[in-house]
Parts: sequence; structure tokens; C-alpha cells
Amino acid sequence: MSSQLCLFQCKPYHSGRAVIMGDAAHAMVPFYGQGMNAGFLDCLMFHELMDQYNDNFDLVLPAFTKMMQPNGEAIVDLAAYNYIEMRHLVNTWSYYFRKKMDNFLYRLMPNSWVPRYTMVTFTLTPYSKCIEHRDWQDKMLTRAAWIGGTTIVAMALCAVLPLAQMEDYLEHSTRIGRTFSRVVRGTKSHLGYSQFFLRHAWRYSD
Repeated sequence: MSSQLCLFQCKPYHSGRAVIMGDAAHAMVPFYGQGMNAGFLDCLMFHELMDQYNDNFDLVLPAFTKMMQPNGEAIVDLAAYNYIEMRHLVNTWSYYFRKKMDNFLYRLMPNSWVPRYTMVTFTLTPYSKCIEHRDWQDKMLTRAAWIGGTTIVAMALCAVLPLAQMEDYLEHSTRIGRTFSRVVRGTKSHLGYSQFFLRHAWRYSD
């Protein structure tokens, strides 16, 4: 006997005076273990909005959709991504290195550098903010790698090349670097793993 996993995202979370929460609003695959937590978070935020707007549903329901719909989309994407991570990425050296780097920086700067899994599982950081923070971390590590690599190459070239050749090389490298930066800035960063997941039939047999 087999069953099919599914996920979906929707907007808005309310219609008239009716509202949906939990799996009714953002059903997800089980690979992050956040389905029930996301539902509890919906209830908590709804309760806080009820207090904030003095039980005025005309204000509470639109505010609830505005606050929680981006987070619902985010956790659906994160759950789908975690399947890819558990299936394949955990066996790669880059994943292992990133894990070690995240843990080291977390111990060094616990208020500034929090690993994505820790943010999602052990904090009340909105799921959409977890994705934004991870994107920021990726950019910082990429910049650090470029700076470190460029410094090492420059030091090596200074040791072996005459000054004239060194100046030509630096001018050429600068042009390449500017071109690369324009390409990177023009690329949108988005998980999109839920779309990847939906294109495949994930089935489990009992």
C-alpha cells in the first residue's frame, strides 16, 4: 500500500469572517518536522492579533494573512528543501564544511550568526526571516571566500611575477570581477524547492 505526499501554498488565509490555519493553509512534506509547530505558531500569532485589535475581526483577519502567509510559504519551501538536503547534500564535503563553519561562527557570535536549522527549530524567528538570514549568511561567506582566495593569489603572484606583469594581471582581474558582480546582482535568490518537489511523485510504501 502506498500514499502520496503533497504540499500547497495559498493566499489569502481569510475570506469574510472565516480563517484557515495550520495544514489547511500551508500543508507541507514532513522533512523538517515543523507541521504541528507551524500550526501552533498560527494560533499564537492569531491570539496576539486578537489582543492587539481588541477582537475586531475586520482588522485581525487581514493582519493575520499579511503576517503569516509569507511564513507559510517559507516553511513549505524549507520542508521541501530539507528533503533534498537529507537525500543528497549530507554526503557532500561542502555540506560537512558548511556545518562546521556555521557551528564555529555560532559559538563565536551567537547573537549574529545562527544556523538555519537552529533558527527554524529552536527560536520564534519567522520562517521567512530564517530564509532571509540564511541568504545573508551565504553572501557573507561567498565574499569572505573571494577576499581570502584573491589575497592568497595576489601574494603568490607578487612573489613570482615582475611588477609590470602584475599590474596587467590586476587590471584584467578587476574587469572580470566587475562583470561577475553584475551577473550576481541580477540573479534572484529564492529557494523554489517546493516547485521542484511538485514536479515529482514522491511515494512511500508501507
